[in-house]
Amino acid sequence: MGRDELKRGPGSAVRILMGVTAVALAYHLGAAANAGAQVTGPEIASAAELRAEIERSGSGTLSFTYATRDGVEGCRGRGWKIGGSHHYESSGGWDRDDECHPGPAEVELTIRAGEVERIDLDIAPESPAEVDRALGTVAPQAAAEVLIDLAEDVPGRSSRRALTAAFVARDVEVWPRFVQIARDHSRESGLRKQAMFWLGQEATIQVVGPLEEIARASDEGDDVREAAVFALSQRPDDESIPVLMELARELDDPGVQRSAFFWLAQKDDERVLEFFERILTSG
Repeated sequence: MGRDELKRGPGSAVRILMGVTAVALAYHLGAAANAGAQVTGPEIASAAELRAEIERSGSGTLSFTYATRDGVEGCRGRGWKIGGSHHYESSGGWDRDDECHPGPAEVELTIRAGEVERIDLDIAPESPAEVDRALGTVAPQAAAEVLIDLAEDVPGRSSRRALTAAFVARDVEVWPRFVQIARDHSRESGLRKQAMFWLGQEATIQVVGPLEEIARASDEGDDVREAAVFALSQRPDDESIPVLMELARELDDPGVQRSAFFWLAQKDDERVLEFFERILTSG
């Protein structure tokens, strides 16, 4: 505001300020309208709505986003950090200088004739996926339910990726479904092992029993039983150490037993040292 305007009195100053405010308001409304043009629609709140949208898509690519749990970060499209641990998605090595950012998660589905053939996951993408149809934001609960269903239908890496995508959804309890998958002998071993991996990363104490049961099951393949032992090893020490010591002492399969000893050896705990000493002195 110049000196001449001030000299004309307070009324003139008020009119000028009102004009400036109107211009600013118009600018922000225009910016909001442009931002709104990038949003494909309101949040999809239920799993039924999301399934219907997928079925309606026919053939092509479709994406949606949802909020992730605390501690989940995407790192330049090369992988994720979940609870401080690195999980690789590409063949590239991990660079300490990689930039990592919190979610949201973005899932891209490749669909043919209404059937999902491929699932891709990106966390904190630098830019939205270039897809035929973007659904926008989905409620985390709805996303997790549908992704676990898809994990049981799609093949190979996509099924395992679907479980990861479900696991990272904010404030969703996924472990009961993961236990069902881990116990289901009709599922491919890779999917069952992935379910057990995430059970070991974060689940309540209620999953330790089922994991131990799988580790002891003589009708399971060694790879599945060893995956269960590894999952147990990821639980807090007070949960995992007593179970691992029992498995190391009692299992009759040398390979799975060695796995229990190996993961015990990674624990910096006096109980483990005493256990090893007892084994050696008695043997």
